[in-house]
Amino acid sequence: MPGEAPPLVEATLREARRLTGDEALHARLDAWYRGQQPALRRQQLETDAWPAAALLHRPLTPARAPRLCAALDALAATLSAHGLSPQHHLGAPDAAALLAARPTLAALYAPSCFGPGVPMLGAGLTEQTRLAQALAAGADPDALIDLQLAPTLVHELCHGPAGATQGPPAPWMVVEAAAALLGWRADPRHLLPQVPDEALPAAAPFLLLGQELADRFGEGPLLALLSSPRPFAAWEALAGPVAARALALAEWQDWLTRGEPPLYPDGLRVPAWSKLLDAASAPSPLTPLLAQAADAWERGAPLPALPILLDAAAATPWAALPAWSRAPSDRHGRRVDSALAALMQVHRWDGAFTTAPADPPDGLVHLDVSTARLHVARRPDGVWNEPAAAPFPPPLARRLADRGVTQVTLTGVSRLDVPRAAAILRGLCDADAAPRPGVLTLPASGGPP
Repeated sequence: MPGEAPPLVEATLREARRLTGDEALHARLDAWYRGQQPALRRQQLETDAWPAAALLHRPLTPARAPRLCAALDALAATLSAHGLSPQHHLGAPDAAALLAARPTLAALYAPSCFGPGVPMLGAGLTEQTRLAQALAAGADPDALIDLQLAPTLVHELCHGPAGATQGPPAPWMVVEAAAALLGWRADPRHLLPQVPDEALPAAAPFLLLGQELADRFGEGPLLALLSSPRPFAAWEALAGPVAARALALAEWQDWLTRGEPPLYPDGLRVPAWSKLLDAASAPSPLTPLLAQAADAWERGAPLPALPILLDAAAATPWAALPAWSRAPSDRHGRRVDSALAALMQVHRWDGAFTTAPADPPDGLVHLDVSTARLHVARRPDGVWNEPAAAPFPPPLARRLADRGVTQVTLTGVSRLDVPRAAAILRGLCDADAAPRPGVLTLPASGGPP
């Protein structure tokens, strides 16, 4: 007989049953989340089968794990700054107390949101094989933990404790975006790497969505979703009934259409999620479809044959959505830095899915104004998000469009030039900037543009 899944996963399984009524689907989900996932979790910890599993049981101290401890302290400080309890979210007020109570990665992960029955990220069998090879080549175990496993452990802790979940879950994309934002506050390198292997692969798009959600709803209320016992009710209080329900249904549509669990592919759809979120904030061409979707979510199974919301959002130009007409703010300007930084990494497969910092090919970064999209050329060794792209705040893009700018190309860009490149783009969008219509090509290094 299958066992129980973590409480949040159990809530997701209940929601699948409510919305789909598909017994064959339920059987597959039960087998995966109540059978296979717990088995993989147990296997992950077996040192006899996987030598690198010993890293999960290795005693940790602040001296052995300085990066991890600094990130945990920053995570706790971020929660406290928003009136949230580190004791509740993490199990201790700071890194020293947390490691004193739970001095291994396995012990730290066990009571977290997914710890009861889902393998810890970054320590799956492919990653463990890679870690074992590094150990066999003489790598320092503590250094491996602090560089490669600490970021994934911190991300797992960002999801909060494995407490009881009442009612439906909040949309997975919203939860992941909030966790990515909190992880970025703990240590930006966990999302935007400066050296190979220190960042979660494919996580940067979730950070960009998290920053947008925080701008819309407030960072504190967004982070509070992560430890709420009633996550959907908390999400609905933030977004409003129509938006909350429509986005929840959009997620299920996407999942059922793809037929695979949510994970890395979802990050590539962040621009569509942003458009859907924006369309729900004021009247737009998508308003009737959002109302239908919210009603369908409320009624439950069987789901009607609605258009795929994310596809409809992706096909809707920004110029037709509310954000295009909003006044730019300092918040939009700050997001330009993160969007550019997100382009400065490459995702590779070298026995495991990894990420490393990487300059843009030929030093070029492009901004397409009408689509509010930053992008660089394809990297030959990249296996995900290639050619790399990131969203640009639509209110800033609209200001450029009003001046007749259609595209901007920054030349000579490297990872070290991100602050300057962001400043150049913000300068073009300033209210006092002179009109410069057409296609602009500007240097991002050297003298003034």
